[in-house]
Formats: sequence, structure tokens, C-alpha cells
Amino acid sequence: MPGMDDNRLDRSAAEVDPEQWVVQHGDTLYRDALTRLRDPEEARRRIIASLRQK
Repeated sequence: MPGMDDNRLDRSAAEVDPEQWVVQHGDTLYRDALTRLRDPEEARRRIIASLRQK
């Protein structure tokens, strides 16, 4: 796709820092969970549970 950063696309999953990913995308993840679940506490619990899984 024109204009896309090819270097960004070439990064492997091993290069992704999970903590940095959460900092960058955590708000979006929470908003999505909240939209689907309509319960702030349940959204928070499920996100935390999913982040603890390996």
C-alpha cells in the first residue's frame, strides 16, 4: 500500500514490547471492551485477565 512504513510491517512479534503496547493501545482496548460488555468493572476484569495469560 503506498505510503505505508515497510519497516514497521517487517517487525516480528518478538520485537513488540508488551508493556509499551499496553501503554500505546490500552485505552482503545478498554473502550472496545466497554462498548461490547457495557459494564466498566467487567471490562476491566477481562482485560486484566487476558493480559495475565501467556
